Amino acid sequence: MRHWNSVDADDVLHQPATGDVQWTTVNLGEVFPGVPTPLNWFSLSATGEQGMRSALHAIGVYSRRETRIPESPAERTTGIQFGRAVANLDTFRGFADRTPGSSGDAMEAQIFGSTQPLKKSSRTYRRYPFVFAKLPFAAIQRRRLMDRQSRDTEHWWRNAVFPQAPHDRLRATEILWDALRRIAAIFDPHNTMMMVTLGIYQQVNALTAKTGLAGMEKELLYTGDTKESETVCDLWRLSRNQLSLETFLHRHGFHGPNENEVSGKVWREDDKPLQALVARYRAMDDSASPLLANAERMQRREQAEAQLLGRLKPAQRPMARLLLRLARHYVPTREIGRDSFLKAMDAVRYSARVIGADLVRNGLLEQIDDTFYLMPFEMTELPDDLKRLVALRRSKRAEYEKLQVPERWIGLATPQPRVTDAGEGGVEGLGVSGGIVEGRVRVVLDPAADELEDGEILVCSTTDPGWASYFFIASGLVIDIGGPLSHGAIIARELGLPCVINARNATRRLHTGDLIRIDGTLGTVEVLERATEGELECMSN
Repeated sequence: MRHWNSVDADDVLHQPATGDVQWTTVNLGEVFPGVPTPLNWFSLSATGEQGMRSALHAIGVYSRRETRIPESPAERTTGIQFGRAVANLDTFRGFADRTPGSSGDAMEAQIFGSTQPLKKSSRTYRRYPFVFAKLPFAAIQRRRLMDRQSRDTEHWWRNAVFPQAPHDRLRATEILWDALRRIAAIFDPHNTMMMVTLGIYQQVNALTAKTGLAGMEKELLYTGDTKESETVCDLWRLSRNQLSLETFLHRHGFHGPNENEVSGKVWREDDKPLQALVARYRAMDDSASPLLANAERMQRREQAEAQLLGRLKPAQRPMARLLLRLARHYVPTREIGRDSFLKAMDAVRYSARVIGADLVRNGLLEQIDDTFYLMPFEMTELPDDLKRLVALRRSKRAEYEKLQVPERWIGLATPQPRVTDAGEGGVEGLGVSGGIVEGRVRVVLDPAADELEDGEILVCSTTDPGWASYFFIASGLVIDIGGPLSHGAIIARELGLPCVINARNATRRLHTGDLIRIDGTLGTVEVLERATEGELECMSN
């Protein structure tokens, strides 16, 4: 895992790949918001690549030989160009075309939110016998493994970041490497569940379309049982003094602003954003309780299922019930895996700061957070040029933050200077959580710095699990990046919020204070009234 991406060992945030390869920033934008620090990129990319290949072997799509990480970045599932994490669409489409019940086009639409693929699906059936033999067992076994990992990781994380006595650099280094091993192990069942969920979700889509109820899958797949739902409910209890702050942090302290970036400060390190969020929950009426809303959405789910079954012949109903049970069992698993690797990433964050403090004391680094610009083995081996590496990588990251790359391209990206305004054109995307709502826009780039008000429509670029706490305050969501199985879409359905995702330039074409109407079924966003200067000034104060 050490040198897997060392096209340029100094500039690890730009690893160009040659060849006619199709790349996209969609989906990975949820995992790597903006330009990651080098430690963040290494921690998730190397482990994620290995975990993806292990998962594909587990379900029979890849042979054992294909589990080895290729030397060429062009043959891997992910890469990084000009500081932006990118997915290799050719690789993703390739393994989807080997999977029964899936296809490259379906993968691109459901995972990457693309409805206009540049390449056509080219199915190959030679792995089908292996998939038929291995997938059912892998789905059951990896689901159980994910649950065990979740329980074990929670206990381990709590002991790692809330120590009874301060850890020294040696112990912090052990935690760092243990965390990286755990992330790789977590990605295996997490990615297996992604493939299983994709196939099941497509079957539910086909069933609702066949019965003339297209779009009803949003109600049919509600479970009320995700990690983010737990966080929202515990926030509500905290705001009602039914839970202590210490207990809350020991459960959810790895969440917080920019939690997918290891250099970000989460709630256990700085609880000011949490306190502000709790104050907003406290100001809400008791009738808004997420505990009460859960019962109402479960009732809507039962009504939707009854309507669906009523349109099927009696002989078709048992299979439909089984399909829905499987969907509800597997769709939330994407959030279980995400929760586990976020805890492991928080242990990386914790150990890097402990190591950084020691290296500063010994004059080897200038700042504690310099460790986020180093690779794990560099923190262990301490090469002579640590300060040079940090300075170079800080400079490169700052350079890449001034650029933007396309959403999708072939070959090497052509970056452009970052612009902050995409004009006044229309906004549209994918409807992933049903309902129609009107409200004022609140464009939020940093949830810790923006004061989202109850009932506003949240417009953001992408989301990580920490955003779920802010979703609860909003009346609707418009998200630039993602697809029906993206994190934001899943949580919007769980919270019953109308949501339009894959809206691309929404954060630049909509402005705080605009009055809009969104349709979470059709994926439309209609601007009813642009905000005046006075309204903008009032909302910013």
